[in-house]
Amino acid sequence: MKRVVVATLATLALAAPAHGASLPLDGPSGSTNDATPTFTWEGAGATCAVDGADATPCISPVTLERLADGPHSFEVVVGEERAARTFRVDTVAPSLAVDGVNFTAEDGAVTTCAVGDTPAAPCESPWSPSLPNGSHALHVTATDAAGNTTTRTRMVQVSVADPETTITAGPTGTTEDAQPLFAFAGGASYACTLDGVAVDCGSSYRTPALAAGEHTLTVAARDTAGNVDPTPAQRTFTVVACQTGVTLGAVEIAAKCLHDDGTGALVTSGAIKLNGITLNPQREVRITPETRRIRIAGVQLKLGTIVLFQGNLDFTVPADATFRLATIDLTNHTRTDEKGDSEAALDLPGSDDSNVAGFPLKGLATLDLDNGRTVLDANIELPEVFTDAEGNGLTGHLKLSADNETGVHLDEAKVTAPLAFIGKLELHDLFVSFTDKGTGPVSSTCNTETPGLRWEGGASAIVVPVPGNLRLEDVGVGFADGALSHAEATWKPSGDGASLGGGVKVQKLSVSLCTGPPLVLAGRAALTALPGADGKPRLTIPEAGLKFTAGDPWTIRAEAPLATLNLGTPMEFRDLYVAVNSAGGVDFGGGVNFAIDLKGNVGVGDLDAAVKVDASLKGFFEGSKFNADLKATGCFGGTLTIGAPIPFSDICPQVDGVISSTGLAVCGSLAVGGKNLGRIGAGLKWGGPLEFMGSTCDVGRWRVEKTAGAAAIGDRSVHIPAERGVLVAVRGTHTAPDVKLGDLITTSGDVTRAADALAFTNRATKTTYIALSKPKGGRYTVTGDGIADVRVAPLLAPAKVRGSLAHGVLRYRADQPVKLIERGRGVNRVLGTVSGKGLMRFTPASGRGGVRRIEAVVERNGERRTLATFKAKGRAKPAKPRAVRVAKNLIRWSGSSKRYGIRVSVSDGRDLFFLTRGRTLRVPGIDRRSVSVRVVGLRADNTHGPAGTARSPKR
Repeated sequence: MKRVVVATLATLALAAPAHGASLPLDGPSGSTNDATPTFTWEGAGATCAVDGADATPCISPVTLERLADGPHSFEVVVGEERAARTFRVDTVAPSLAVDGVNFTAEDGAVTTCAVGDTPAAPCESPWSPSLPNGSHALHVTATDAAGNTTTRTRMVQVSVADPETTITAGPTGTTEDAQPLFAFAGGASYACTLDGVAVDCGSSYRTPALAAGEHTLTVAARDTAGNVDPTPAQRTFTVVACQTGVTLGAVEIAAKCLHDDGTGALVTSGAIKLNGITLNPQREVRITPETRRIRIAGVQLKLGTIVLFQGNLDFTVPADATFRLATIDLTNHTRTDEKGDSEAALDLPGSDDSNVAGFPLKGLATLDLDNGRTVLDANIELPEVFTDAEGNGLTGHLKLSADNETGVHLDEAKVTAPLAFIGKLELHDLFVSFTDKGTGPVSSTCNTETPGLRWEGGASAIVVPVPGNLRLEDVGVGFADGALSHAEATWKPSGDGASLGGGVKVQKLSVSLCTGPPLVLAGRAALTALPGADGKPRLTIPEAGLKFTAGDPWTIRAEAPLATLNLGTPMEFRDLYVAVNSAGGVDFGGGVNFAIDLKGNVGVGDLDAAVKVDASLKGFFEGSKFNADLKATGCFGGTLTIGAPIPFSDICPQVDGVISSTGLAVCGSLAVGGKNLGRIGAGLKWGGPLEFMGSTCDVGRWRVEKTAGAAAIGDRSVHIPAERGVLVAVRGTHTAPDVKLGDLITTSGDVTRAADALAFTNRATKTTYIALSKPKGGRYTVTGDGIADVRVAPLLAPAKVRGSLAHGVLRYRADQPVKLIERGRGVNRVLGTVSGKGLMRFTPASGRGGVRRIEAVVERNGERRTLATFKAKGRAKPAKPRAVRVAKNLIRWSGSSKRYGIRVSVSDGRDLFFLTRGRTLRVPGIDRRSVSVRVVGLRADNTHGPAGTARSPKR
C-alpha cells in the first residue's frame, strides 16, 4: 500500500505541469447579458468543462446551452495547454425612474439623455438642457454593466422669458465720430442692422465710415437656447459735418472734428491742438470765429508730454500776430495771470509729468502765441550732479517752441545756466540742446550706453580747484534721460603750465568727465615736477593718462609709460605714476633701470665690478625734494682679486636702495667664489663723486624724509646686523601679526621658539618681537598679513626719553639720539633729530583736525615713545559772510574770504549760482521777483564755510 501511494503522488506531480501552460481563449468574462455565451480557441482534441462538471470532448467554437442568471465558469484543455474563464450572466434590465428632468437609476448603471431625435449624450440628474420655449420629448436611458438597457421618455413644456437687449455704449444725438463704437448687453449673441441692412456684430460693433446725417442701429439679443428678443433695441444718431482746422490771427487750431452747432460757433468734445499745444477738455471746446473767442471748460494743457496747466481757458484772440496766452505756475499747474475760477487747479485724468526729455520743469513759465507757433519760456531743473557750493540743486533757463504740423520742436530746445559745481569742479556758462533719440553713440570714457533722451552742449570752461586754478576750455557736455552722461574739455597752455601742487605742473591736458560718486575727471596730459634752484623742472612726463577724483581731499593721478628725471645725468622711468592731493601731498612710483660701479677693498680682496638694477620704486615729491625707496634684483659682474683675479658675472641677489633729491645709493649682499663679501654697494650725491661702501653698506644717508603727508607703510625687507643679539619688532595694523622672518623663524601665537630665535607678542602695542642670537648679517624678508612697519636694533639697554608739550613749546630729554615726529590722521611730519635736554617751538602741521601725538623714535633701534598728545584743529573753513542784503538786482555782503559762492533762488522757480572775488553781485532780471540769497566763502579747493543769508521784500 505504501508503494502505491508514493507512485500515485509521483504520477500526480509529473502530470500537473501538463495543464500549467496558458491557452488563448476568447469569450465573455465579468458580467454579460448573453445566457448562451460562445467560446473560441486554437487547437484540436480539446475537452471542455462547464461550472466544474466532468470534461467532455469539444470543438471550437462552443456555444453553451442557456444558463441561468448568476455566476458560471468555463474550462478548456488542449494537450498540455489549459484556459479558464469565470463570468456572471445577468439578463435583467436596470431599474430607472424619471420625473421630468430628474431621474434615478440603479447603482452602477450609466445614463445617457437625448432631446427628440438628437444623439444621446452622457448626463446626470437633474438634467439641464438649453431648450427654446415649447414642448420637448426627453429620452433617458440606463445601461448596466452587463449591457442591459432601460429607456424612459417624458414630455416637458419650456416657457422662459425672452432676452432683453440693451445698448450700453455709443453716441446719442449728434456725434463727431464718423465711425462710432457701440456696445451691447443682454444676450449670448446679437443680430444687428444698420440703416436697415444686416451687419455682423458681437457684444460690440464699430460702424464703417458714415456720411454726415442721421443713422439708425437696431440690435436684437439671442440667448443660448436660441430665443430672440422680439423687441430689439434701437439707437438713432446724427453724424455731423466736420472741419479739421481754423485760424484766428496768431492762433491755429487743429482737431479731428470741429462742427457748427447752429449758433455760428465751432464745437468739439475731443482734444485739439492750438499752435502745437495739446488741449484735453473735460467737456467741450467752443470757438466763435466772428468774435475770435475761444472757451475751453476744464482743460489739461500739454506741450508734447509736458503738463503745463489744468483749469479753464477763456480768451479772445487779439489782432496782433503775437500775444501771451498764459503765465503758469508749474508747481500746481495753475495760471497766475488771471483771477477767479480759472486759477483753480482741476484733478484731470492723464499724466502730470512736467518734464522735457528727462529734465523736470520748475517754477513759473510763460506761453506766447506767435504766428501759429507756441513759445514756452521756463525754468528747468538741472541733473542733481550740478549744484551750488553747498551741494544744493540748480536750475537752467529753457526755451522751446511747437506748432500743429511738427509738434514740439525739441531739436530747438536749449538750456542755459551761468555756473554750476560738479563736486569741487566749476562749470561756467553751461548750455545744452536736445538731440533726437538714437542719433549715434555718446563719446565718453564712462562707457555710457547710448541713451534714449539725449542732450548735447558745452560750457565756456571747467575749472579744477588746484593751486593754479586749472581752467579747461572747449568744453562739451552730454546728458542722457535727465542725468549727466559725459563731458570733455581741453586746456590751452600759458607760460610754463598750471600748478597742481607739490611742485607738479601741467603743460597740456584733454579730459572727459564721469559722474560718480566719486566724480572722476579723466584724460591725457603732459606734466613736469621737481623744480630746481633755477625754477626749471627736473622731471618731465611728455604724455600721461590723468584722473582727477573728487573728494576731501581730492586727488589727481597721472600715469605715463615713460618719463625723464634729469639731475645732472638723465634717468628714464617707465610706467611712472604721480598722485597729487588737495592736502599738498604728492606720491609717485614706477620702474627704473640703471648701473653703478663698485670699486674698492672688501676685506678679503679688491673688487672691480658693477651692479645692474631693474627696480620698482615708490616715494614722494615735496617741492624740489623727493625720495623713492627701491627693492629689486641686482645683477653683479666684474673681478674679485685675492692674489689672483677671480672673474664673475650674473650673480643676482636682492638689493635695496634709494633715489632721492640727495642722490642715488644701492646695497646688496654678494658672495663670490665661496667668499661672503657681506653687504656692499655704492652711492653718489647728484653732481658729486661715487662713494664705494664695502661690508657695512647703508643707504640711510641718501634718504630724504617726508615733512608732511600720509603715513607710509614700513619696510618688509630689513637689514639685520651680525651682532651678538638683535631684536626685530614687527608692528601690525590691527593686531600683533604672525610673521615669517627669512628662514630664521615663523611665529604663531603669543610665544614661538626656534634654534637661535625667540618670538613673543605684545597685544597692547600690536607688536611681535623676535630676539635673535648671533644672526648672520644680511638682508631678510619679513612676510605676514597686516604689517604696519618693521624695526631692527641690537639688544642694548633701553633708551631714556621724556618730553612734554605746553603753550606751543615742546620740551624733551633723551640719553641718545631720537627723531621727533608729529603723527595724526593724514599727518606724519619729522620735526628733527635731537639728543640731551632741550626745547623747541612747535606749531601743528596743516591737515585734518583730531588727536595727534609727538613721538620720539630711537635711532639706535627704532623704538617709539610717545612724548605728548594734543588735539589739532582742522583746516580752517572760510568765515561766514556778514551783512548780506538785497536791493533790487544788487546783492552786497562783507567778509574776509578771497572767493565767494552766491546762490540766488527766485520766486519764479530759478535757482542760480555765481562765483566772485568781490563783495557785490548784480543779477539781471530779479528786481521784480522775491529773492532768497545764500553767500558762502570758498577755499582754494572749493570747500565752503557757513552761509550768510538774506531775503528781498516780497514783490
